[in-house]
Amino acid sequence: MFIKKTTLAEFESQQQAIAMRGFASTMGSKICALTRGNLSIPMVPSGQIDLASYSAKAYIESVSPQIRYKIGVQFDESSFIAIGFNSEFLSKCAYYWAGGRISAPEKDNLSKPTSCEVAFLREFMQLILPAISEELNKHCEYLLEVSELDDNGVAFRNDQRVQINTVSFTFKDEVVQLSIITSDGVLKYCNLNSHEENDKSMRDRVDLSEVKVHLDVCFEPFMMTLGEVKKLRVGDELSIASSQISLMNRADKSVIAQGILGSDANQHQQLIQIRQKY
Repeated sequence: MFIKKTTLAEFESQQQAIAMRGFASTMGSKICALTRGNLSIPMVPSGQIDLASYSAKAYIESVSPQIRYKIGVQFDESSFIAIGFNSEFLSKCAYYWAGGRISAPEKDNLSKPTSCEVAFLREFMQLILPAISEELNKHCEYLLEVSELDDNGVAFRNDQRVQINTVSFTFKDEVVQLSIITSDGVLKYCNLNSHEENDKSMRDRVDLSEVKVHLDVCFEPFMMTLGEVKKLRVGDELSIASSQISLMNRADKSVIAQGILGSDANQHQQLIQIRQKY
């Protein structure tokens, strides 16, 4: 059997990508529902969610400036999660929202928003901020404060990467996009219900029935004082009251099974007879 080796950073990045796919799908559906109900824009998700990964340098220099508007949480100096959208999303939605039409003016993605766009931006952010906060707090052990996010204040590490899940939406004949942005390290703070999907992904790639593990055989514990332990010498004999043993996983010290230690008189072998399995 061949098992591909990966670094810890690569493994964590894979787990984050799996977790974020589900989170991006959930947030996309919620934002569509809110937009249809509150802003009267008939928006629905369309197509597959696209995942891209960037170095910190490429993200800061080329990607982040194109995604001008972001709401999210910065967990530590270098870890954050955000929902972002670009000027095209803002422009198309704003002009439909203001007049029921999509005749947004052509303009550069880095140009300043118009008064119509500013009004829509204010309404849209107030609308989705509670939804983002609610969804993130489902998966975090402490209360998160979601707000507008400026990722220029993020202190990226040299080896850090940023993952972006792009969700496409349609209304009328137009296509717009939202970005769910995460930097490495987010799963330390917010698990995003990733464990079940991670386990399935690992099962798909590895036949667990053939993976070898190290097991320890341990007798039942008995008590000694520190003074007695200090006095132990080579050749000392210790009395064990029972032949009951535990079979333990060396990695996490969990008990796999319990049994009795015995011997095979014919072949002169020490044997373990399993009496209980966990």
